[in-house]
Amino acid sequence: MVDSKPPQFQIKRKRRPRSLGEMISTVCFFILGAVLSLQAADFLDAGYQVRGYALAVCAFSSVCGGLRFIIADVINWFRPSS
Repeated sequence: MVDSKPPQFQIKRKRRPRSLGEMISTVCFFILGAVLSLQAADFLDAGYQVRGYALAVCAFSSVCGGLRFIIADVINWFRPSS
């Protein structure tokens, strides 16, 4: 009896381990996203709507940068394998 999952549910192994520089940049993206979101909240509370929303977009982009490897894995999971 074969004990393997269907091909669409098999997750590929990572090609290589993450380097120290990639881990440092990921942490920096998350820290920057937190700082920018706090500053955006301050601007929104002070009544500077345009600056607040612009910084909120930047904070969201920075957090997405921190999640770049997870986002790539999810996209590759949904792609049909050739």
